[in-house]
Amino acid sequence: MDVDSSIIQEASKKIFQAMRVIPKGESRSLYELAKESGKEFLDRRRHGGKQDLILLDSILSIGRRYKLVVEWAEYYSKYVKTRGLEQSLETLARLDLTDYKTYLKSIGVPNIPNQSRVEFAVRFARLFLRKYPRDLHGRNGLFRWVEDSEGWTQFLKDYNRRGDVCRSFTDFMLKEYNRPLPEGRTLIGLSVFQYLRMQCGEDTLKPDRRVIAILKKLLGVSRLDATECIEVASRISKELGIRLIELDQMLVSEDILSCEQKFETFLRKN
Repeated sequence: MDVDSSIIQEASKKIFQAMRVIPKGESRSLYELAKESGKEFLDRRRHGGKQDLILLDSILSIGRRYKLVVEWAEYYSKYVKTRGLEQSLETLARLDLTDYKTYLKSIGVPNIPNQSRVEFAVRFARLFLRKYPRDLHGRNGLFRWVEDSEGWTQFLKDYNRRGDVCRSFTDFMLKEYNRPLPEGRTLIGLSVFQYLRMQCGEDTLKPDRRVIAILKKLLGVSRLDATECIEVASRISKELGIRLIELDQMLVSEDILSCEQKFETFLRKN
């Protein structure tokens, strides 16, 4: 999408004003809180760096309130601990759904929340382990995927100049990962693809519906697809002089703030 530089600058000014606001119940600005949250992603400290929880979180979070996702991931984590299992991608790949359901019933949860998504996560865990087995350095699964594809993913960081290449790469990767799945199902879209990269330490942004809606409003456009969203967000983050992942965390502020305050409310304060 060819957005005029003046529009990018105007949108950046509005975000700059919002990022200085101190949210309800907090002592630091929205940007400081987003920066801290972003660093947690970059340092691979999300879910203690456990790949099974990172993958489960990424799949379960599609179109769901993040507070619920945290709760659902906690059920799985407690199950793993109760059964004396190791928290790992291998454990998720071998998850016995019948036994998991039995455990959940024992703690008062009648069914596996979003069971079809959990099943997808199990299939995806097997796929990553098959494509990226443990190497001589002890790396495997998601983290080896990110590190081994570093040369490929680097060019994704500069969307405004290499949009066509980015689209080609994204299309290729999504087809590559979806191909082994049964019934021609599409397991992930660009949003989940990006969220996985974020949780594995990549400085990027997740173009979910909330982020797209906010950027459409700021830019005054009627349409904006996921790839265009990343391209525009990359330009805005450069204009602001901040990391792309920090911009992401501000735009989804309800996920990182205890008061669950949405980013739009910070815009209205200006």
